[in-house]
Formats: sequence, structure tokens, C-alpha cells
Amino acid sequence: NVLLSAGQDALGSTLPLGGLNVSAEAALDAWLITAAVAAATSASATAVGGTINVMAPESTVRAAIGTGSRIYADGPVVISAKSSAMLVPIAASLAGSTGTAAGGTLQIIVSANRAYADIGENVLIHSTDDVTLSAENKDSLISVLASASGSTGTNPTLAGTLNVLISRTIAHAAVGAGATIKAHNLLINAQAASKLLTVMAAVSGSTGGTAAGATVNVNVLNRDVLAGFLNSGISSQIDTTGDAVITAIADESLLGITIAGAATAGNTAISGN
Repeated sequence: NVLLSAGQDALGSTLPLGGLNVSAEAALDAWLITAAVAAATSASATAVGGTINVMAPESTVRAAIGTGSRIYADGPVVISAKSSAMLVPIAASLAGSTGTAAGGTLQIIVSANRAYADIGENVLIHSTDDVTLSAENKDSLISVLASASGSTGTNPTLAGTLNVLISRTIAHAAVGAGATIKAHNLLINAQAASKLLTVMAAVSGSTGGTAAGATVNVNVLNRDVLAGFLNSGISSQIDTTGDAVITAIADESLLGITIAGAATAGNTAISGN
């Protein structure tokens, strides 16, 4: 329960602030690179290589005006929460052979990013300018998988990659029950945007036996976007000399590129994505 003002004049009237900016921001840049290599070049040789990686980045950003606060401003009032993340998982698996060789990678990435911009319950804001409440959450995801195998005889060669990416983003811009806002414009905006690029390549060969190569990629994207007024049975009062604009936007851009190849001079060569 906070009073923000420039004090009082000689008659005891509240003097407004010039303006108020409450902001919180977080940025994440995470790379996960794994490679598995196996090679067997002598008779009756066996080589096995594998990697397992798990990554779970998480962030919560909150910008808020607390319950019962009173703000008098002769300028704009801005409450802004921003979260951004870039995730780049790269996995490669290679195998050779003149006697069994195998290679494999497993990546699991679980990402959770949250941005909250709040005006609490029973808050009073008087501004001669705009009141802006904004929550933004942006993800950029680049997933690269490569699998290669070979063989010049004595069979089998195997290589494989498995990637699981789960991304959840939340952007909430909300005004609590019982709030009173007087402003020129009231702007409430919540936005979550995701860009996903997936590149997969599988190459296999053989000149005298089995060769296999495979990549498997699973992506799960979840967006939770909310903008507006919370309702607990107590109404809020809004008085603007301009506009009241409330927007909630969820935007996703997906691009997948796959390359698969197989060759044989002695039967069985398998490649897939």
C-alpha cells in the first residue's frame, strides 16, 4: 500500500510525479551441442558411442504495482515485463565400420519462460498521460540434427539422434479487481511469439552390408497469453480522455528442413528423419 507523488502543496493537495516506469526484463541464450562418434576399423572390432543431455532453462519476470497503491503522475505510467530466450540444440551422430559400430545422441530440452505485468487490486492511478501495461515473451528455437553411417564390409553400422524440445511461454498483463485508473489512453498488451527452425539430415552408405542412419525430432510449443481485467466480483473504474485498448497476441513461425539419403553396393542401406 504505497503512495507515489511529488508531495503536497501549501493547501495539502497531492502533487503529481513527472512520470513512472516500472520494468523488469530477462534474456536467455542457451546452446546445447552433443556428438556421438563410433568407429571400428579392425577385424572383429566393436565400437559404441553415445551421449545423453538434459537441459531445463526457466525464467520468471514480473513488473507490478502492488495492492492498494496510489499513484499521481503528470506524465506516462508504464509497467512492463519482457522475457526473451534463444535455444539452440545441436546433435550429431556418426558411425563407421569394418565390424560393428554404433553411435547415438539423446537430447531433452524443457524450457519455461514467464512474463507478468500486473496492476494490483484496489490500485488508484491518476495520470495526465497514457497508462501502459505490457507483458512480452519471445522465443527463438533452432534445432539441428545430423546422423551419418557408413560401411565397407562386415556389416552393421548404426547412427541415430533423438531430440525432444518442449517450450512453454506465458505472457500475462492484468489489472486487479477494484482498480481505479484515470488517464489519457489505457493500453494493455500481452504478447507471446515463437520462431522455430528445425534442420534434420540423415545419410547412410554401404559397399558390403548393413548401414542405417536416423533422426527423430519432437517439438511441443505451448503459449498462454492473457490481457485484461481480473474479476473477483469487484468492478474496476476506468476513465480515459482517449482510448482504452486491450490486445492479446500469440504468434508462431515454424520452418522445417529435412534431408535424407541412402546408398548401397551390397544391399541394405537405410536412412530416415
